[in-house]
Amino acid sequence: MITLGILGAITAISLLLSITRWTVPTLALYFIWLAFEDAIRKELANNILIYACKWILLGAITIQLLKNRNHIKVPKALTIAIIVWGAYILVDSFNPNLPHPVMGFLGFHGDLMYFVLLFAANAILRDRKRIRTFWIIALTPSLAALGVALYQHMVDPYFLNREAIATAELWRAVYFRPIPGIAGKSMLMAPSLFADPGRYARYALFTFWTALSLAPLLGWKWTLVFIGAGGGGMMLAGPRFAPVITGVALTLIMVSLVITSLLMRASREYSKIVLKFVMGGIIGIGIAIFIMYLSTPQVLNRSYVWFTSTLIGTEGEPSEIKRRFPGYWRSFRVILEQGLFGEGSGSQSLGKQYLKRYFRISVEMKGEQGYAVYTIQYGLLGFTIRMILFLIMFKVLWDAQALCRRGEDKWVVRSWFYFFGSYFVIGQFLGAPHLQDYLAQSFLWTMTGVNLMLPEVENIETQEDLEIYEAGTGLYSMSRPT
Repeated sequence: MITLGILGAITAISLLLSITRWTVPTLALYFIWLAFEDAIRKELANNILIYACKWILLGAITIQLLKNRNHIKVPKALTIAIIVWGAYILVDSFNPNLPHPVMGFLGFHGDLMYFVLLFAANAILRDRKRIRTFWIIALTPSLAALGVALYQHMVDPYFLNREAIATAELWRAVYFRPIPGIAGKSMLMAPSLFADPGRYARYALFTFWTALSLAPLLGWKWTLVFIGAGGGGMMLAGPRFAPVITGVALTLIMVSLVITSLLMRASREYSKIVLKFVMGGIIGIGIAIFIMYLSTPQVLNRSYVWFTSTLIGTEGEPSEIKRRFPGYWRSFRVILEQGLFGEGSGSQSLGKQYLKRYFRISVEMKGEQGYAVYTIQYGLLGFTIRMILFLIMFKVLWDAQALCRRGEDKWVVRSWFYFFGSYFVIGQFLGAPHLQDYLAQSFLWTMTGVNLMLPEVENIETQEDLEIYEAGTGLYSMSRPT
């Protein structure tokens, strides 16, 4: 009854939002729900009907997109590439190698459904006030997630997890990992509000990078708050991919600044902007660490020992990078062994565990490394189409930053470009779920849509009278004509 009540409430709210002009609240509610969906699902013993709530909200977003379709500024090349990729996924859903037709939905859900957010964000978040209002609302739950993670570390690791660990699918809701080289000492991989620590780490990672990239629009107060929430979350969650990707992306940003300064004579003003925001990111992490040192020094010490011992290694144990890298690299051989069409859409997607529960279908996971998994699933043809899609996406992002006249706007697009590139390359190398997870996709496509709109935002704000947009009462996003 509780589940049906939640579904009914979400459906009613979505219908209400669909017939209003409240575009930004519709998109913001979806992100708020994403932050709390797993917590609700865990308390309901992993009732997967709760999954449908975000699909209902996505339907409301799609209706708002259709009403604002004239404002879409996504380059045609990217639109065509997404359509081709989507058509291939749908056709490959009828692959005779699939054990069950329902698996095609897993492919649609894991690799296509959330692209609607790219177009929706591009059409809806079309001025600075909308972008700022939306992301402040959307990122605020990260503070609750950080608080829950701290409580799980300090007081009760089973908080919000007691019902979850009784289910076969969410056994990692409470997960302790032994710290190498230190007998009897372990690290709680805190899931916070989420189903597992990996998803919380992704949420914290995207919170950090969304705030850092949008610092010129959010302002320093909110930027430092969300950077602290993201940085603290990455430390408490435990998975190492988040700090590794962050380090790589920050390094790329600084290397690109040096190269452009030397070879392309980047303006001194832009160099100052980059250094200011990179230092802001470092300061934000520093503030989070300092607060943890004052309030929970034992948690901070455990996190420090965990990350240093696993990423750098100890005298008796090699680093995780050294231990795992050869296996991930060998996985590339699998790509050359696959056929043209693979095993079919959804054959290696997230959610296969539920096929066993509801359809008695047991599917073997034939790889972990993302490049290999996507080739097994979609074949060489599908893998090629997908890589072309992402190459086009990176190309149009780079073109967008070139079109931005203001240094702050260039920072927004370039920083996201380097983070997205790092996440795509490293995340896939470490595992397909990093690109299949709906939470990651929601952030990736929404921020990419915002970045592609940013050059047009400059034009809108110089050509239109903002007093027209600010007329009326209530939230700016509600009063602006659509």
